[in-house]
Amino acid sequence: MRARRRRVPQDISVTGFDGLDLNAGAGPKLATVAMPLEDLGTEAARLIHWRMEHRQEPARRVILPAPLVEGESVGEAGVEK
Repeated sequence: MRARRRRVPQDISVTGFDGLDLNAGAGPKLATVAMPLEDLGTEAARLIHWRMEHRQEPARRVILPAPLVEGESVGEAGVEK
């Protein structure tokens, strides 16, 4: 973004999805979603086991909470800071 002279978050918002702050010290603190990796693995194993026992059933959907870790890399749309 810097090479294109874009400012974060004034010109563009940037978010992560794995809870990691990869840019420590290199700019605004990254906003990210803390993926519940252990829960994802547990649910995946449960679904595989369920599918093996219920091959003809429709697919199931599981929604897990993934909290937002607020940072400084997201601005309001159309608002100049």
